[in-house]
Amino acid sequence: MKHRKHGMNVQVIARPDGTPLWFSRATPGRTHDLTAARAHGIVQACLTRQILVLADRAYQGADATVRTPYYLPSQRTARALPAVQPRPRPPQDTR
Repeated sequence: MKHRKHGMNVQVIARPDGTPLWFSRATPGRTHDLTAARAHGIVQACLTRQILVLADRAYQGADATVRTPYYLPSQRTARALPAVQPRPRPPQDTR
């Protein structure tokens, strides 16, 4: 079954306690978060006012006042392989 309804992207500016201050108009869900923030002027407004913004990883590369989490390759934990590898299955009979 195909999904015929698409999501929407709404940008929100909130205070640290979670109180919403501003909502953007809805854009199609396929719009990237950083593209939507730039289109609504959020990035430029925060930059000119020197407002520190805490955002998720979708906003990496926005500008100097936007802080996003980052991970260095050395910080990622590699998955450990199991001590005993499973044996291959025997071929199946295809009658």
